Amino acid sequence: MKLQPVDTTDGSQVDQLLDLLRVSHDVDQAGIPSLPDRVWRSRFERPRPGTAVDREAVWADERIVGCLTFARPMVDNMHLAFFDVVVHPDHRRHRIGSALLTRALELADEHRRTEMATVINSAKDCRFSEANQAAIHMLTNAGFTHSLREGHRYASVSHMDAQRVEDLLHRYRAKAHGYELLSWTGAIPREHMEPLLRLDRMLLTEVPTGDMHVEPERFDVERSIQRQRQRARAGIDIVHTVARHQTSGLYVGHSLFQVFPEPAIHAFQGITLVEAEHRGRGLGMLLKLANLQLLRKTYPRIELIETGTADENAGMNAINEHFGFSTWSTADHYLRRS
Repeated sequence: MKLQPVDTTDGSQVDQLLDLLRVSHDVDQAGIPSLPDRVWRSRFERPRPGTAVDREAVWADERIVGCLTFARPMVDNMHLAFFDVVVHPDHRRHRIGSALLTRALELADEHRRTEMATVINSAKDCRFSEANQAAIHMLTNAGFTHSLREGHRYASVSHMDAQRVEDLLHRYRAKAHGYELLSWTGAIPREHMEPLLRLDRMLLTEVPTGDMHVEPERFDVERSIQRQRQRARAGIDIVHTVARHQTSGLYVGHSLFQVFPEPAIHAFQGITLVEAEHRGRGLGMLLKLANLQLLRKTYPRIELIETGTADENAGMNAINEHFGFSTWSTADHYLRRS
């Protein structure tokens, strides 16, 4: 076996990476919707704006049997690194995962990253699988500690009928006096980009991140445009609703869906965020209701919504219960400081 960088411009290597992800997903995340190939290919071709990515693979008989993805922020939070290790189910228990973890630690030293984070995903019905137990044991021995538990929750789009959504919208609009909603699909209209930046910048400091030390992201219009272009290349559309405070004109909350390209029938509920001083007025619920209504109207093919929220985020989890979300899998975050 050999360990070497992956050439993501080589179509055959990308095909092998996709095969590895599919097989591992079917074993480790049985019953959990997967991303379309187009999304993965786009991620292989270009990393997220403001991020550098190293990919290295273990090869056996000219086939990729394990892969390390090592991502490092390059604009802000430059003390952090995020990594993921995937090993083909038929090649586990051969120390491939251990070799890839060792390489991740080496890359962290090379790039002077003092905090490393990774996630162990567990489908609900195989929570304590042998593979996950081995991975957790390996991480613990390398100095990682458990930092955060996140639930991956799913809900049927039709959990609330159209009339119920309309009735709740009427109620929450009345409660949110002094605010107006702005909605769109696709790219952010140019006039909304600058006002939205303040919400983008506060994301990492407003959501639970466990024991990880994070700084506000340095978002500007150009970075926003790059992110939108990346999503468009992947075939991902956006359904977006914003709350604007009428007196100040500030954008104080927003909610968005990422709609995956066909054949996917699920969408991802991304951030729903309300600025702290504007909470307690039902804006979070109002934003989610309005965005759900727009999703249904624009994308009738979407049947299922996925979201991820930390177990400790009681407020958002309570809101999500109204929409019928239930936990299908968990994501345990592990962190190492050096």
